[in-house]
Amino acid sequence: MCLPIVAPKAHAEVEPRATSSCQQLLTRYPKSIALPNSTVYQEEQIEYWDLASVLSPSCIFTPTTPEDVAGGLKIIDRTGTPFAIRSGGHTPIAGASGTNGGVLIASDRLRNMELKTFEGQQVVRVGPGLRWIEVYEWLANQGLTVIGGRYASVGVGGFSLGGGMNYYRSVRGWAADLILNYELVDGRGNILQVNKASNSKLFWALKGGSGNFGFVTRFDCAVFPLIEIYGGNLLTNANGTNALVEASASYADPIHGGSLDPLSAVNPTVQLALDTRQRSSFTNIFYNSSVHATPAALENFTSIPVNAPSTVAGPRTFIGFMNETAAFPNDQR
Repeated sequence: MCLPIVAPKAHAEVEPRATSSCQQLLTRYPKSIALPNSTVYQEEQIEYWDLASVLSPSCIFTPTTPEDVAGGLKIIDRTGTPFAIRSGGHTPIAGASGTNGGVLIASDRLRNMELKTFEGQQVVRVGPGLRWIEVYEWLANQGLTVIGGRYASVGVGGFSLGGGMNYYRSVRGWAADLILNYELVDGRGNILQVNKASNSKLFWALKGGSGNFGFVTRFDCAVFPLIEIYGGNLLTNANGTNALVEASASYADPIHGGSLDPLSAVNPTVQLALDTRQRSSFTNIFYNSSVHATPAALENFTSIPVNAPSTVAGPRTFIGFMNETAAFPNDQR
């Protein structure tokens, strides 16, 4: 199979190395390569959360197995082609999960999910192409959950390799703390199991090292029992922004603040619309217990006047809470 590799419009010329890589990938993995101007290529380009992150790769490679990743990386390494890796594409930084003129390896089709035991602990094995809401919903059917993203559409890969800030952090730590094993393809195409006992230095580096040390094709994450929680998602207009800032400052107070309660978590954000110069703010509030009354740690937030699509804070399922985040600015794409 031999089709011409067409340069993205953003580039007058495509590096010969990228052209060679894309052609070789197309020959070897014809169902896993998207070329510029194709429908699949355009669909892949809208997977990013932030349009500022969208660049113009010469082709997009969507492997389905670790062996595909290994074979693809060997081709890319042999030709010396620039490349990038994308999981959910939630990082709003151009180049963090994209490339101009190189090869984009998209994790979309690495979507394995299964429960196993690792070193005596129950773990869920998840692929980097999943969104956290998919993992949460699958585990909830079995009465379990895992440390994952705070918004429904966040991807497994980038979140987990960046450390993983989460709602349970004060009790259970960051997501990286509960990853017991990584399946990783290194730059030369070797498939490795990375944990405390095997490749221990690499295991340490992956806990916050982002995608700099290889392509992780599977994360083995410790799971724990799922319970109902207290929570809500609050959105204010410009008039409520000062109140949200003040509530956040009070929450962070090192002596009397709500953050001293390890069951609580908030995620306050202030936004400025560049076109209208209007401010708005929002936060999730979370309490890891099935209480009915507002916990003292969160009272400063629940007293703030809010706008639609805010939800009334109260007891709810964790899945219900996470699905509510899909209506909020940090989860909209």
